[in-house]
Amino acid sequence: GSTGKIITYATALNEQKITPLSVFNAPYAYTTPDGETITDDSEHPTERMTAAGLMAKSYNTGLVQVGSLIPTETRYKYLSAFGLGQKTGVELPAEEPGLLNPYTQWDRRTNYTTMFGQAYAVTPLQLAQVASIAGSKGVKNPLHIVDGVYDKDGQLIPQKLAEKKQVITPEAADQLIKMMQGVTQKGSTGPLAKVPGYNVAGKTGTAQVLNSAGKTAALVGTFAGVVPAENPRIAVAVVVYTHSSPAYGGVIAAPVFAEVSKFAMRQLKVPPSAVPLYKYPWLEGE
Repeated sequence: GSTGKIITYATALNEQKITPLSVFNAPYAYTTPDGETITDDSEHPTERMTAAGLMAKSYNTGLVQVGSLIPTETRYKYLSAFGLGQKTGVELPAEEPGLLNPYTQWDRRTNYTTMFGQAYAVTPLQLAQVASIAGSKGVKNPLHIVDGVYDKDGQLIPQKLAEKKQVITPEAADQLIKMMQGVTQKGSTGPLAKVPGYNVAGKTGTAQVLNSAGKTAALVGTFAGVVPAENPRIAVAVVVYTHSSPAYGGVIAAPVFAEVSKFAMRQLKVPPSAVPLYKYPWLEGE
């Protein structure tokens, strides 16, 4: 779902194809140069919107214009760099790598749907890692739950961790986090993810899980983000499966994110945010 848009925006920012204030036409329906028609979730008038506004509103039609500025092979490399299609390495049995087909196997439509989080599958842990990269100044930190193991003589053998990797620049990550703060503001898709006293940067998502016959087997609402946005301490991903509407991530997953994050802030004794939530303009000339 649209939580995958985090990676597309990160890629475009890091490749310097856009800034948060780059302006695009955002119609309800958009036909690509090669004839694919992309629509948004609900009808709306055509607007001239910044990239930040497109993220806040989660408009697919604007997003595919952003993604089209980047070669397909480059986008695939970033999807992989963010950890999709591979195990995180966390010390849990039977960890799944998710699904990410090589870009050479993508058809014309898949080239676009991968821009907004469809045509691949991720685990909740991978989704949390995507948010954590944005909140860690672009660094992919190795995930682990085991600090070490004791040998037969009672000596602690520290767990050997993978190397940290710089996925996007700190400057691109800063812009991305500021854009993601717009998602929890009034008029966006994720106000229900707000945590009292703390700034939240995140992204909503809504997706479908298909069965072997290609029919929708379940609806999935997601929210992934970090708190506090200005100095992230935690990354949280919430995935909720349902068979009934509404399945929007901003409706069924965002409130869970808010409750989990509120508890975590209290347990970690994190001081409340002392700066206002950041907001880029959403409309041209705003």
